Amino acid sequence: MVDRLYHASALLLPDGRVMTAGSNPDRRINELRIELFRPPYLFMGERPKISRYPTRITYGQQYEIETPNADNITDIVLLRTTVTTHCVNTEQRYVGLEFVQKNHNMLLATVPSNRNIIPPGYYMLFIIKEGDIPSIARFVLVGQWAPPQDQ
Repeated sequence: MVDRLYHASALLLPDGRVMTAGSNPDRRINELRIELFRPPYLFMGERPKISRYPTRITYGQQYEIETPNADNITDIVLLRTTVTTHCVNTEQRYVGLEFVQKNHNMLLATVPSNRNIIPPGYYMLFIIKEGDIPSIARFVLVGQWAPPQDQ
């Protein structure tokens, strides 16, 4: 394990691993090794699967997530992709979504309408089942879009 000091960064990857990189332990010395941490939740049982999902969602909208694991899902999460500099992560945020189970393989989630809670941009969509076991993330774009213009 590498000591991570100033100019270090850690971020959650879509598959649930955590990547750590960087460090500046002494003047003109830079740590160039990258490490991947595999948290215990990756080894606690079968992970839920997202079968179908929207790739774009808008504020206040309800949308469907298809999964064969709907009966066991406890959370639906949008996690903002990260932007880091000088060991400060200014972007990654966790937004838990309200949801209901429509049937044994479908969830209906609602995106907050407040742009201060969920700024526009790309997010990783995770579903989490009992035991805090996450799916592999799918990327969704949050925001509002105008229809394409005819040319």
